[in-house]
Amino acid sequence: FVKAAGHARIGVDTASANEVKETLELGLKGSDIVVTAVGKTESLVELSIKEGCLLVIDNLDELALIEKVAARLGKTARCGLRLSGFKTEERIIRSRFGFPIEDASTLARQVASSPDLSLEVFHAHIDKYSPRERAMAAFAMIDLIKTLKADKIEIKSIDLGGGILISYLEEER
Repeated sequence: FVKAAGHARIGVDTASANEVKETLELGLKGSDIVVTAVGKTESLVELSIKEGCLLVIDNLDELALIEKVAARLGKTARCGLRLSGFKTEERIIRSRFGFPIEDASTLARQVASSPDLSLEVFHAHIDKYSPRERAMAAFAMIDLIKTLKADKIEIKSIDLGGGILISYLEEER
């Protein structure tokens, strides 16, 4: 899969230091790797910054760690903010990952003002594959991007991530 992604010149989402290392060993460049691991370790952050990977930030602790490591390395960390709390008619799309959408404008300005960070992406972790819910999240992020553009903050892309909840058990126990 990773080799095929590299040949097709598309990126790869990784969730651990081992996945980043294996992806690099298979020939992809760091600039083609997104790191969405939850609870990023300092060694993962350091590897990711050195290789030019994009780090998706989930919380303030990760933000502080990424900024600290980038400053120590003297390199700019490529970053994205993972967002949640998108509103639809039926529900608020909550996730255990990321920042509330209501805080995104303030956080984006904070990240964009750091000399050690480059904010490139807004990412959403959505627990269903409802096209309507994904569209609502995309429109909310696009509206936010338009607002930030007035402050000269340029977001390059959005990422609608997440998964399908699956039980791998034949029956409940």
